Amino acid sequence: MQLAVSFNESSIARLFGLVRNHEWEELVTVDEWNPLANVLVVYAILGPHESGFVAMVKSHYELYEADEVYTTEPLTAEDIQRLEAALGTKEWGQL
Repeated sequence: MQLAVSFNESSIARLFGLVRNHEWEELVTVDEWNPLANVLVVYAILGPHESGFVAMVKSHYELYEADEVYTTEPLTAEDIQRLEAALGTKEWGQL
């Protein structure tokens, strides 16, 4: 799962709050992608085990600037169930 917000103070603060508080139902409704600006992207990463994590990454608009991992948040089995339920029909992509 991947979603993004424009890189401005209010959007970043809102996204950090949703991730830190595990508010998955509201988090999956966020989609403010702007291809002409820096964005903060949230990745939910799951493996073949019962846990996973969410990574928040700053993706730069500038071609030669590297992405930056801002924070990670662990996912419990319960978090994963709630996140999958909130996603509904959206598909998980392979990394």
